[in-house]
Amino acid sequence: MKRAVTAFLVKNGLVLVVPGPEGYRLPGGMCEQETIEEGCVRILKEETGLDAFRPVAIFSKILDGKKLFHVTYYCQYKGELAASAKWVDPKTLPLESYTKELFAAIGYN
Repeated sequence: MKRAVTAFLVKNGLVLVVPGPEGYRLPGGMCEQETIEEGCVRILKEETGLDAFRPVAIFSKILDGKKLFHVTYYCQYKGELAASAKWVDPKTLPLESYTKELFAAIGYN
């Protein structure tokens, strides 16, 4: 089964997002030959420039007909934010159904 992660970072009520093919999205991607937690830390660094630590799984779901295990982590972080990433009010995002379900599950709507 393939494994994917997203990172959910919050600062002063704003959510961290990065550019995606159809606007902005939560940072995330596919895991390589690493644990899911290591994948989250690596992807967050690649996409945002931030160093994540203490990732905590807050939401998981099996997608794509049981072919993809997707975990969302809340992370603590440090470092300087890459120019392509930004903090936004989540209510301004056109969220895909998975992200809407995540936000509802953790009460962030």
